[in-house]
Amino acid sequence: MARFDCQDRADWLSQKRLAAWLKAASYSGRTDPAVLYQRLTSAPRGATGDQGVASASVTRALAAVLASLNTQIKALEAQIAAQLASHADGHIFTSLPRSAPSAPPGYSPRSATAGPGSPTPRR
Repeated sequence: MARFDCQDRADWLSQKRLAAWLKAASYSGRTDPAVLYQRLTSAPRGATGDQGVASASVTRALAAVLASLNTQIKALEAQIAAQLASHADGHIFTSLPRSAPSAPPGYSPRSATAGPGSPTPRR
């Protein structure tokens, strides 16, 4: 976001340039760059010219807040993982459903063992 903080800078992007920039930024590739480019070009356009430059400072400030927030989240996750690993009952805590520190979002032991078409308990 910091690199393309206003419409004039975003307009410089082509599908090829976006793909190259995402690769250089270590993008995970979860969504194809062509899809991202299509979303970018079909979104409402932002301010351009002097108004776009003035608004860019707000975009840069918001990007800085997000970067700082992500840094703090990672630091807290590391602290929690270290405390859990050193806790005497850590093995008990991590054996509980949906408590494994490396479990992806939405994972549960049931979803890993239940096959397609398996009955789902009512809640």
